[in-house]
Amino acid sequence: MLGLLCAPVATARDKPKQKKRKSSATWLQHYLEDSRRLDIAVLLTAPLFVAYEAGLLFFTRGDVRNAADVRLKEWASALHPHLPLVLNTLVLLGFVAAALRREKAPVVAWLTPALLLEATAYALVLGPVSMAVIRLVPLAAGASVNGAVVNVLFAIGAGLYEEVLFRLLVVGGLVWLLEKRGGFPKWFSRGFPLVFAAVLFSMFHHVGPLGDPFEWRVAIFRGLAGVLLGLLFLFRGFTVTVWTHALYDLLLAL
Repeated sequence: MLGLLCAPVATARDKPKQKKRKSSATWLQHYLEDSRRLDIAVLLTAPLFVAYEAGLLFFTRGDVRNAADVRLKEWASALHPHLPLVLNTLVLLGFVAAALRREKAPVVAWLTPALLLEATAYALVLGPVSMAVIRLVPLAAGASVNGAVVNVLFAIGAGLYEEVLFRLLVVGGLVWLLEKRGGFPKWFSRGFPLVFAAVLFSMFHHVGPLGDPFEWRVAIFRGLAGVLLGLLFLFRGFTVTVWTHALYDLLLAL
């Protein structure tokens, strides 16, 4: 009799806990899935695009840009100086319109706080982890002659355009080509693009008239940072990687 009386009490206590655990798991699962989607990524990275393009237009007259941004748009710049901005705006508006038509705005609203928190956590450990691996003294950001505002804009541009170029196009494109089309094993079709893009990412900062003087420790640091960003892209997607890169550079710029 005592057992029969106690059984309902135990069940009543357990059910809310089970429901709560199930609800938490569902929320986390939805967050991990939705934050990786490219259609939602357009809305989540749009503030970076607007801040960068508008900021450079007002503070630099559009004549100073991130190097990756220049590489991605040089064909359009050759036709007209303002054509890249026009094309970017049209593409952005098209994607945003499509995303809003699919009723993604409510999803973005609840994704944003968690996304920023996650990206900030990654940004805070990105530099120290890379430097710990190669035993570097922390790199100083260095004040730019362009001023603090332009440094912030450059940080935003680096997070956005360097991730488009090196992770979305290079890593994403090569993974698709090797794994989906080439039939290569998963370890190679992901490992090779990861390392290849990291090397390109590092060397990219040391080429051209505005590139930094080559120093092997700095090059290795950037290569390792590229590997970490590539891993983040493969496991957490484009949006988290963009915000992590941008926030990391912003922490150095401020």
